[in-house]
Amino acid sequence: MSVESSPLQGPLGYLLVGEIVGVVSLSWVCVGMFLRRLRATPEDSLMPVLEGPSEPLRVEDHPEYQSLLKKVGELEAQLQAKVEPQPASEPAAGEVEKLQKTISYLENKLLEYEIVQEEIATLGELKKENEKLKADLLELKSHQLKTSTEAVIEEKFTEFSEKAVEPERKEPSPGEIENLLTDIEKLAQEAPKKDPT
Repeated sequence: MSVESSPLQGPLGYLLVGEIVGVVSLSWVCVGMFLRRLRATPEDSLMPVLEGPSEPLRVEDHPEYQSLLKKVGELEAQLQAKVEPQPASEPAAGEVEKLQKTISYLENKLLEYEIVQEEIATLGELKKENEKLKADLLELKSHQLKTSTEAVIEEKFTEFSEKAVEPERKEPSPGEIENLLTDIEKLAQEAPKKDPT
C-alpha cells in the first residue's frame, strides 16, 4: 500500500500552519487598531464636522493633536535623558594604580623644574653681579693707569711742569703813540693813490 504524502506533513505543514497563524494575527492587529481608532473619535464628535461648523474648530481641542503633543513631550524627555551626562563607571584597580604612578611622576618632575627655575634665577643674579664687577674692575684699572701715567709724567718732566712766566707789558710813551698815529695817517693817504679805480 502506498502512502501518499500530504502537504500538512513534514516541514511544509509547519510552514503552512505558521503562515496561517501569521495572517490571522495580522488581521486581529488591524481589527484592534480600527477599534481603537473608533473609540478615540466617537461619532458624535464627527457629526458637527459633517453638519457644518457651528462653532469655530480649534486644533488644540482635537484628540489627535493632544496625543501628538504627548508624544512630543515623551520624545523630548527621552532626548534630555540621552543628553544628560551619564555617571562615569569606576575605573579598574589597575587603571587607578597607573594613574597614581603617573601623578607621582609628574609631581616629581614639577619639583625638579621648580629647583631648576630657582637655580636659573640665581644664575641670572650672579651674571648681573659679575657684569657689574667687571665694569668696576675696568674703571679701577683705567683710574690706576691714569694715576700711574700722571706720576711718571711728573717724575720725568718736572722741569716742564712749572708754568711759563709771561713777560711784563710796558705802557707805551706818548711820543711812541704820536709816531704810531703819524705812520697810520701816511699809510691811509698812500692807499688811495695806489688804487687804480
